[in-house]
Amino acid sequence: MRFAYYSHHKCATGWTNSIVREVCFHTGCNHYTFHGVGNYSSFRGLDAVVREKDIEFLAFTNARISEVKKLRPHRGFHVVRDPRDVLVSAYYSHLYTHGTDNWQVLKSHREQLESLSKENGLLKEIQFSKQNMINMYKWDYNQKHILEIKMEELTASPSESFRRILTHLGLTVQSSGPIPWLTQKMNRLLYALNHRLGNSVPTHIRKEGHVHTNIFKSIMAYHEFKKVKKRDLKRRDGKKSHYRKGKSGDWRDHFTDRVANAFDREYRGIVRKLGYE
Repeated sequence: MRFAYYSHHKCATGWTNSIVREVCFHTGCNHYTFHGVGNYSSFRGLDAVVREKDIEFLAFTNARISEVKKLRPHRGFHVVRDPRDVLVSAYYSHLYTHGTDNWQVLKSHREQLESLSKENGLLKEIQFSKQNMINMYKWDYNQKHILEIKMEELTASPSESFRRILTHLGLTVQSSGPIPWLTQKMNRLLYALNHRLGNSVPTHIRKEGHVHTNIFKSIMAYHEFKKVKKRDLKRRDGKKSHYRKGKSGDWRDHFTDRVANAFDREYRGIVRKLGYE
C-alpha cells in the first residue's frame, strides 16, 4: 500500500473520497474503500485485507487508530471536523437521508428519532454516535507520515487543500504536455470500460506519478459542493439532499443548554484535543 485517506462519519467522507477515487482512476492506482471493521471482518484485520487485495490507495472512512497502526509504511491524510458539528450533521443524516440497507441498526434509530423532538433527538444521537467520537478522540494526531487536515479548511478551499494533500502523498499537480494528459484521460476511460465489461479490459495504460493540471481542475470543478448537492437532489427526486450544509459552527444553531451539557459530560476533552476549543 502506498497511500491512504482516513476520516470519520460525517466529515465530508463521501465528497472527499469521490475526489480521491477520481485521482486514482486517472493515475492508474487501484482504490478500495472500507467504511468500518465490518467490511473486512472475514480477514485477519485491516493489514491482512490490504495485502491480500494488493491495495494501493486505501480509504478508511471510519478509521480506528488501533488498526491503522498495524499497516506497513505509507503516506496518507486524515480529516476531522468539529465534533459538535459532526453530531448535528449525524442527527439530520440519520433522521432523513442516510441509507439503511447496509446499516440495519440505523432503521430502529431513525424510528426513534422520528418520534422525538430535535432536542431529545440530539440527546439520543450523542449515544448513537459514541463510537465515532471515540475514534476521533483516540486518533494519533502526531504521525509524520499522515497529513492532518480539518474538514472546515478542506471545504473552504478545496483546490488549495487537495494540492497540499497530493503534494504530501507525492502525487504533484503539474502540466507536462499532451501525452501525460492523454494517458490519464485514457486511464479514466479504461477504468469505466473495466467497470462495465469486467476484467477483459485493463484498468489503465500505465501508472502516473502526478496529476495533470487540466485533469485536476476538471475533477475539482465537477465536485464543487453546489454541483454535487444539485446532482444529489435530482437523484432523490427533489427531496432532502444528503449534502446538507457543511457549515462550520452550525452546532450553535441547534445545541440547547441540555444538549451542550450532555455533550460535555459524555465527550469531555474532545473539542480541545481536536483543536476546536
